[in-house]
Amino acid sequence: MRPVQAFIVATVIPGLISCAVQPQRHYQWYNVNLTGDAAQSQLLIDQGQCTAVAEQIPIPQYRAPTYQPPPTSSVSTFSAMDQDGRMYTGQVQTTPTPQDTSPFGTGPLSGYLAGKAQARAEQQIANAKAAQLKVFAGCMAQRGWRLQEAGQQ
Repeated sequence: MRPVQAFIVATVIPGLISCAVQPQRHYQWYNVNLTGDAAQSQLLIDQGQCTAVAEQIPIPQYRAPTYQPPPTSSVSTFSAMDQDGRMYTGQVQTTPTPQDTSPFGTGPLSGYLAGKAQARAEQQIANAKAAQLKVFAGCMAQRGWRLQEAGQQ
């Protein structure tokens, strides 16, 4: 078997089989007090209003520290003449001192600390999104809507 065929057999086919084996559940909003077009119209209104309420919970922003390339050195050629008329020539190489712009330093733990900060920020974002979903679901429930599997009433 060629490598491409082996890859397809080993990765793609099991993925397709798992999708076919596990049916996806579909849910819909249902309100016992409303039916037909009135229910659809009210659902759109309530979803919009509940979305507006839920979005009042702010999602924290995280900006990863940007990579600052190390400063480059420069070489300058010079020539000078002293008071006796002797000529001096040469080169001067300068290398700027790198400035530590990372909030995590440049030591051996800097990558670890940056990773921990990234994970903490991602968890805060996930928590805020979960809170938004809870507020949205609570708002919809308060208006008489229930989320249930499609086809059941």
